[in-house]
Amino acid sequence: MKLHSQLLCICGILIGMNSPAWAASQSNEVQTNKFKAAPPSLVPQPEIIRFQHSGNCVNKSQEFTIIGRHFGVNGQNRGKAVWLRFGGSNKALAVAQWSDTSIRVKFPSDPELRTGRYLIDIGIVNTRTSQWLSNTNVHLNVCRR
Repeated sequence: MKLHSQLLCICGILIGMNSPAWAASQSNEVQTNKFKAAPPSLVPQPEIIRFQHSGNCVNKSQEFTIIGRHFGVNGQNRGKAVWLRFGGSNKALAVAQWSDTSIRVKFPSDPELRTGRYLIDIGIVNTRTSQWLSNTNVHLNVCRR
């Protein structure tokens, strides 16, 4: 008899889930969720278009500007950073100014960085996850000194 009453109780719950009142409550829940923030996959990713600097190359310790879009306003205070990747390691660049379309940074003076024209990975990174958020396929010419 105990098993029979437990089954009736479970069946009652299942039947209740198919009732019009339960369906309406689910419909209202979906409607209240439609104003939540867009999923991260729909948020535009930062895109680097070019580097702007004086002369034909960037000297070590020189400031230059990253031009692009979707960087976010004041990104360094919102969990983003600009990193340079070389020799299997990452180095954060010092940020002087950050807007949605430009970031002014200082190129490092690290002696391990070689000079000349080569594809150098400079991009925007999520500082919490170390995930690269932007493209890193823009050439930067580093001056010979």
